[in-house]
Amino acid sequence: MGVDRFRVCELYAAGPDGESSGSGYRVGDRLVLTARHVIAPAVAGTGGRVLVRPLGVARWLPAQLEWQDADADAALVGIEDQDWRAPTGESVLRWGELAGGDPVPCAAVGFPWASARPDRMRDTAHLYGHMAPLGQLRQGRLDLDVASASPSARPGGSPWAGMSGAGVISDNHLVGVITVDPARYPG
Repeated sequence: MGVDRFRVCELYAAGPDGESSGSGYRVGDRLVLTARHVIAPAVAGTGGRVLVRPLGVARWLPAQLEWQDADADAALVGIEDQDWRAPTGESVLRWGELAGGDPVPCAAVGFPWASARPDRMRDTAHLYGHMAPLGQLRQGRLDLDVASASPSARPGGSPWAGMSGAGVISDNHLVGVITVDPARYPG
């Protein structure tokens, strides 16, 4: 089954010192997993806000921080709009951990800068490739080798910006969240 389109979400966070856009993956009826740095502007001070837009929903829904771990760069936000309902037909969420040392196929869907349209709306990018369980061991990260089209270079930033927070799926299991783009590898 892979990435469940009904669980894919776009996030927007704003606070007194800036704003950020990113991705998320719904892990419950109203609970969205994302990278903590995506929502950092909203939790940096008073007056911040987090908005979530599930894929296929036209409007932004207000959300609030439920949990965060700065060291793991992970956060959970809860959708507050009581009128919104999770769509029927979504898959059962399975959690997983990579075992062994051989690369395994994986995929993620998010909203990177490279997918921005002329009207500034971001479309989805379906990233796929392989996770190399023995890569990035010292950093404590999973190493995702992208096989899908890589975006063109972006002056002053990563073309993948906005993909952060996307859930990484392998063998129908949520195994990680995209948090960083190490710009040292070409393409």
